Amino acid sequence: MELKEKISKKIESHKREIVDLSEKIHREPELGHKEFKASKLLKEKLEDYGYDVHLGIAGMETAFIAQKGKGKTKIGILAEYDALPGIGHACGHNLIAASAIGAAIGLSDIIEELGGTLIIFGTPAEEGVVHNAGGKVLMIDEIRSVDAAIMIHPGSS
Repeated sequence: MELKEKISKKIESHKREIVDLSEKIHREPELGHKEFKASKLLKEKLEDYGYDVHLGIAGMETAFIAQKGKGKTKIGILAEYDALPGIGHACGHNLIAASAIGAAIGLSDIIEELGGTLIIFGTPAEEGVVHNAGGKVLMIDEIRSVDAAIMIHPGSS
């Protein structure tokens, strides 16, 4: 089976689990640096798929790094999960987090076969409405450790 097809089938077989994760984060929106429930959910889900997860990165309690594989090529996927005051996840950060986890699930069985390392960066406080916002900026040294980093962002069409 082609790798792309293998990854797609794995994600599709876990679709309900990924959607449930997104909905759970959406139902309980948390402002930046206070995403304790969301970061815990994401950490636990990644651990379920064999990722080594470290919470509390770059001086932020709700930031995390999850890693699987020991290969030379390092690919990063960024996950956001904070909400806006009064309106919740209007920017879709619950979708960004679930998409990152979906990709991590899809790659979980083959990252070592590919000879790579997959790193999921949990970047809190991305909405600029809290003090010290911008988890990606605060985690830049960690993110620079990868060869390529991507993020999925919802939009309208």
